[in-house]
Amino acid sequence: CRVSAIAANGENSSMLPPPMEPMLRGTHLLQTIRVCYHVYLKTGSMPNKTTAKAALQQLVTSVFVRLERAIERTTMEEKMMGATLEKDRATDGTTTKGKDAKGNSPGPPVFPSNDHRDAYLVLRSLCKLS
Repeated sequence: CRVSAIAANGENSSMLPPPMEPMLRGTHLLQTIRVCYHVYLKTGSMPNKTTAKAALQQLVTSVFVRLERAIERTTMEEKMMGATLEKDRATDGTTTKGKDAKGNSPGPPVFPSNDHRDAYLVLRSLCKLS
């Protein structure tokens, strides 16, 4: 859980620590989700089942909260920099993300940030597990 760097009066506070980096990313995050999911399904102990369910809910929620914050941060940066980034991308002749000139997908999808990638991987993993 991250601590907001804005004090109660709305001003930045130097007393609060900067936001922490997530401890789980990529494959470690997916392994943790798989373990929690399987513990929830296979255990006979009600306390273990409740704990696994709560852990799974917290993991998924934290991933999508991080995604929302990344989108907000990107939106704010784009507003601050103006539309120059989009103009530069439109005029430099590059192809769309993840596709070559023929429209084929040469490799894995390209994500704007690790938060986008984690959200995609978690959603895909949950779909496969269910």
